[in-house]
Amino acid sequence: MQAGGAIGPSGTVANSQVRVPLPLKHYRMCSPSDSDRAQAVRSSLSFLSVAPDRITLPLFAAVYRAPFGGVDFSLFLMGRTGTFKTALAALCQQHFGAAMDASCLPAHFASTANALEELAFCAKDALLVVDDFAPTGGAGDSALYAAAERLFRASGNYQGRGRMYGQRHLGDPGRRAHSYWQPARRCHKVTACGPDC
Repeated sequence: MQAGGAIGPSGTVANSQVRVPLPLKHYRMCSPSDSDRAQAVRSSLSFLSVAPDRITLPLFAAVYRAPFGGVDFSLFLMGRTGTFKTALAALCQQHFGAAMDASCLPAHFASTANALEELAFCAKDALLVVDDFAPTGGAGDSALYAAAERLFRASGNYQGRGRMYGQRHLGDPGRRAHSYWQPARRCHKVTACGPDC
């Protein structure tokens, strides 16, 4: 499933409709024609030439590992401002939708932890770049660190945060089908500015 509909063994499934959260609207994969497949593979492989292998190989592997599901790891790109961390992550993200360039990534650490958890749940078996983990050294950093910890733990443990509702009931089936323990079901890639930024 993706914003453009369902994809089956033969490509896009006709007459299928999918509703995704607004930040995931650019997750659109097209089925290239037979003549375009070789060019699509060459374009994808060209990513490996944009930075040293120690950086591009793990990122590239994560792009192709994510669709198989069961990913229990995240990648963290850290460096000084101006080292193209976001641009590099966006090239990876664009494997899941061409419109997701460096200025149009699906998630950002300005979002709440709950919003990031929901996006991570909905972006099943896909790469989800969460941009701009940038602590300032101020009082607001604790919420930033808490959101990042929650996101990484959900991915590593392959489970979300449980919720207790009134009258000692876990979850609330009347509100949402997946209202408790939303497992993280995608591979995270986070960009961060280092302490020397």
